[in-house]
Amino acid sequence: MNLNITLYEENVSVYEASITMNCRRMAQEACLWYPIWHPEDTHKEKAWQIINELEHGIGMLTARPTHYEVISDNNTWGTYSEFLVFCVKYREACQRFPNAEITISR
Repeated sequence: MNLNITLYEENVSVYEASITMNCRRMAQEACLWYPIWHPEDTHKEKAWQIINELEHGIGMLTARPTHYEVISDNNTWGTYSEFLVFCVKYREACQRFPNAEITISR
């Protein structure tokens, strides 16, 4: 199963990404579960609203790579490096399109 994220500006898709649900444990431990998987639960609808949380979580991921590598999925789906790249690209998209509406499909 995957999580699919789309950022929309004026009903036009400006960014799309997908990540395996196998990364959920890393997301939970790096405080990225709600900003990535469930932004609507914290009333975050626009990209600018999650930038700080993404930056914080990326900081947590990069501060303890060995920890996150150990808890990443063992079947090569959902590795630490894949999740980190996904988070960085998502943050960059949010910075580039801060007023974009976040749409999540699980």
